[in-house]
Amino acid sequence: MDIQPTLKKVLDMTAFGTNTQPTLKELLRIVACEKERMTLVYQNQVFLVAVPIEDVDMVEQLEDCVDIQAVKEAHVRCDTPIPLEEAKNILGW
Repeated sequence: MDIQPTLKKVLDMTAFGTNTQPTLKELLRIVACEKERMTLVYQNQVFLVAVPIEDVDMVEQLEDCVDIQAVKEAHVRCDTPIPLEEAKNILGW
């Protein structure tokens, strides 16, 4: 993931007005309003990734597609259907 454009935007924010770092509220506003993706790092480790809600919706749709394909492939391989309650137990639902 390329965070340089977002990093530049954050640095630009500090250049105007004050010498303080932007608050979490300001960073989240950028994510929500300007549809920027943001990765926050603490001690050289990513501890927070903030993305626009549209990205989350897209990931959920992709997960659904993968799940549907897995079900179709399992159905082709399996002669005997697994009862729903047993499938839920296997999946931990």
